[in-house]
Amino acid sequence: MLVIAICTLVLLIMINIYIYKSYSYPPVVFTMVWVINLSGLLLAGNLFYPISVETLLVYIVGAMSFSIGGIVQVLLVRGEINYYTPITDTHKELVKRIINICLVILIIAIPIYWGKMQELALSSSINNYWGAIRQLSIQRHDETITSISIIDNLVPFSIIIAWLSCNELDGSNFSKVRAVVAFVLASFYTIFTGARSGILILLIVPVSMIAIRNRRFPWKLAIVMFFLVILSFSFIAIQRELAFKTSELSLVEGVAIALEHLGLYAFGGSVAFDSIVNNTNSIPSIRGILWVFIIIANKFGAGIDMPLSNAEFTMVSSSFTTNVYTVYFGYFSDYGWFGVILGMLFQGFVITWIYRIAMRKNSQAVVVYSVFFYAMLKSGFNDEFFEGLNLLIKLMVAIFMLYRFPRMFPKYSNENYIVTNR
Repeated sequence: MLVIAICTLVLLIMINIYIYKSYSYPPVVFTMVWVINLSGLLLAGNLFYPISVETLLVYIVGAMSFSIGGIVQVLLVRGEINYYTPITDTHKELVKRIINICLVILIIAIPIYWGKMQELALSSSINNYWGAIRQLSIQRHDETITSISIIDNLVPFSIIIAWLSCNELDGSNFSKVRAVVAFVLASFYTIFTGARSGILILLIVPVSMIAIRNRRFPWKLAIVMFFLVILSFSFIAIQRELAFKTSELSLVEGVAIALEHLGLYAFGGSVAFDSIVNNTNSIPSIRGILWVFIIIANKFGAGIDMPLSNAEFTMVSSSFTTNVYTVYFGYFSDYGWFGVILGMLFQGFVITWIYRIAMRKNSQAVVVYSVFFYAMLKSGFNDEFFEGLNLLIKLMVAIFMLYRFPRMFPKYSNENYIVTNR
């Protein structure tokens, strides 16, 4: 049945390409992710538990619903979506100055951030920094989301500045150096949280941004970013493992741990979700669609009871466990098949809409779509579309303050600014 599911999804890819005539069309990308995911499980053989027919149907119906959402968006807005958003030279210089100032702030904040992280690590019973930070990030989750913390916001702030630095690449050596500095700073802030998802989104989003801007896939950059992701991911995985080891790891053991974590990260969620489909009550639903909005409300004192932030672990093989359950977890657990269909229709519609604006060289839409591109890549892991809204909202606020708000002042306005739909 796994082979049939893969063939069905490949057929869906061909239909989507026929409809939109583009390999970068979001329904093509989303479905391709699931072809790769299921093909990986097929090649893994008996390494993971088998997936039931009903679970495979969820994956097929989800991809179909996503594709229909994209088609509906294309049909509702016929022709090209033309968002002509010129920016004056004065405005460009303002944007560059603000980004430069933000980089200076990030550099100045390094000792403050590092001191705070060391303080947190020392407060744990675990002697290893990486194990301590990971444990505390889970234990302190409810505490950190009920108040606004400058330290906690340094990480998303650094990531957003790195993306905007990439967005402002103009071919000059200075802009290239600025982008490199921004990504080095963001990597520092991100890696030392002990989380893997931060470094993934930091490095993957620019690949999509440059691909859309240049209308061709940046293979060299993608390869460099791929190896950086693998190295960072493996480093964090090995350091976490060392937190619970009494002896040093050999090179072979380190490689084995890295490969194990990579395999679980890439394919474990697809297998784990099978337990949800077979018994929706086996693993309590976490977060959900409203989770991010509850976080934001609580930061301003709402005092709303938070749902669970981390799901329970489940076996995905005779020796491996995971607590991630794909993009479909919340939809299927809370709303059944209706949730899967409606949720993916909505995602397909919205992501295709932003994609079509981005393809008209709207630089702000390029950044936003690239975040959604990452969400599609991570759909076998979790629902980054909604769970990542916190970062996305901060990104959109930054975009507004940099690119929209200055237009309200005559010095930075452009009388030829046009927005049309045709």
